[in-house]
Amino acid sequence: MSRIGRKPISIPEGVKVNVKGVKINVEGKLGKLDFDTSEKMSIKVEESSVLVSRKEDSKKCKELHGL
Repeated sequence: MSRIGRKPISIPEGVKVNVKGVKINVEGKLGKLDFDTSEKMSIKVEESSVLVSRKEDSKKCKELHGL
């Protein structure tokens, strides 16, 4: 089980994170970042952190969760 994947990602002050399905948009004072994630991952934004979890326990899903 991934220890890195279980840790919440903290959102710095002044940064906005929007998640719509597999698309993630991050915007802050240094610029913007738009990227797509795998459909096998579940991304949730809670207060000042982002939580990533996997939807299944396949080998590919476990590999992605550790990144």
